[in-house]
Amino acid sequence: MTLLILWACAGGEPQDDSTALEAPRLLRRISLDLRGTLPSVDELDAVEKDPERVSEYVDLWLETEAFEENLVARLGERWHTRVDVFPVEYQDYAMAPEEEYGFERSVGEEPLRLVARIVAEDRSWDEVVTADHTLANQTLLDIWPLESVSDSPSGGGWTKARYTDHRPAAGVLTTNGLWWRYDTTVSNLNRGRVAAVSRILLCDDYLARPVSFAARDPDADPSYAVLEDPACQSCHASMDPAAAALMGFWWVVLYSEPEFANYHPERERLGETYLGVTPAWHGEPIGGPEDLGLAITRDPRFHACAVSAMAESYWRRTPSWDDEPELSALRDAFGGADHRIKPLIAALMEGESYRQADPRLMPPFQLESVVRDLVGLEWTEDGVRMLDADPSGVRVLAGGVDGDAVVTPQSQPGLTRTLVFKRVAEMAAASASDTDLESAELSELVWWLHGRRPTSEELEALDALESAASAIDPQEGRAAVIAALLRDPAFVTY
Repeated sequence: MTLLILWACAGGEPQDDSTALEAPRLLRRISLDLRGTLPSVDELDAVEKDPERVSEYVDLWLETEAFEENLVARLGERWHTRVDVFPVEYQDYAMAPEEEYGFERSVGEEPLRLVARIVAEDRSWDEVVTADHTLANQTLLDIWPLESVSDSPSGGGWTKARYTDHRPAAGVLTTNGLWWRYDTTVSNLNRGRVAAVSRILLCDDYLARPVSFAARDPDADPSYAVLEDPACQSCHASMDPAAAALMGFWWVVLYSEPEFANYHPERERLGETYLGVTPAWHGEPIGGPEDLGLAITRDPRFHACAVSAMAESYWRRTPSWDDEPELSALRDAFGGADHRIKPLIAALMEGESYRQADPRLMPPFQLESVVRDLVGLEWTEDGVRMLDADPSGVRVLAGGVDGDAVVTPQSQPGLTRTLVFKRVAEMAAASASDTDLESAELSELVWWLHGRRPTSEELEALDALESAASAIDPQEGRAAVIAALLRDPAFVTY
């Protein structure tokens, strides 16, 4: 046991964060970020021999189905739609309790699946807010006014579909999944939705703006204040006209399945009545959601934000002013590639910030896909993927985002995360019999799992651990080694 604890806490020699990762560890990072799996021993051997081949693997892995699937979870960290509770719940559709998790993920992933498919098919980022279709699986096709427009579902049964309730086409801006997460009230009148769109797509958070109400009359009618008070107008002058363009999604009966599932074209012109303004985007008159999407694509913040958001996601940190030269180059590359995300990601992975040897914590969605690929482990309880859900799961405890109470991935090690990763390591080790992990030489095992060559001292420690555990139970020797390697900082960071 002592040897196991010592090995699990060991991390080898600390790396200088200012230096670049060596090619095998860099390939490991890229593989986890693009596919959610570890590179093979052969792939590690190839880039160790020829580091220039790293870029070749980036291009190759961007074209895999695993890239699209991994991107869905990655987008969820920012879009916050993969929540565990919606205003309308599975019972409203007479679903069984065991269908709750699938229902919630289907709803929350609709906009994410559309974005990921646009990226995977190498189409312009503009289509995120202009596409004439959405993506739906069978659950959504059964409960919402949708019809499939593709004969070949892919990506877990998700297929291109269109709404049949006469809503306009504006990509994610006309998806139920987005507006069920960012719902509104009779008095809010879509303002919170505009704030969400601004944060996600423009990197402009209304809630972060400094506003002073020191000179405001506390007895004034709020409905007039938002139109006249300078402090209120600093946000509402741009927010309310955009909210007026979304009145077809203004649901006046809360928690009603027919109200939430359908678009209401008869309400499209109610913005002027209830908000006191006509639809516009920062002074540009528009019609409904369709025009709103087009106006967003013409906003210079839209494409700049796509670059910043992707950099934040793959750097695993918020960009700072010091990053401006690199971000500027990425924006140029993005524009030169007709605003396609794949070339942006490839350029990002060539950059200094991505390749620095600063350790990044493996998020729970990566851990889940890695152990599934390694040993076929599916950690579920009552049909719920434990690393992908809360409160019955452990997604937040493992450092993830639930899109509600926790909206930022964990960036520093913590107790609950360590305990979850320990439990997963134990389950994966127990599932490793009859897999390549069980038969691999110790040196190859470290190379495969950590992307680095072990020292002779580390191999001696591992051999001693395997021997000690085997002396207690012949079946447990290799399992102890695998559990230790999967808890090592070199594995849980990348």
